[in-house]
Amino acid sequence: MTLERIVTDYQAKTPRSRQLFEEALRVMPGGNSRTTTFFDPYPFYITRGEGPRIWDATAWSGSTSTATTRA
Repeated sequence: MTLERIVTDYQAKTPRSRQLFEEALRVMPGGNSRTTTFFDPYPFYITRGEGPRIWDATAWSGSTSTATTRA
């Protein structure tokens, strides 16, 4: 799998995160207050957590140990 394909898949799976990032760009430099965790093309946005599970803005859920490898 190529990097281009990974990015394309990520973008297809995270449209709400992209929308939230675009909104954040209007009010924060770089659209993210945590520049050390930022990655292209945009970060995924976590909407809630419960124990070791997290949910992103597109309602995907996973454990916190796998969240950073989601793309």
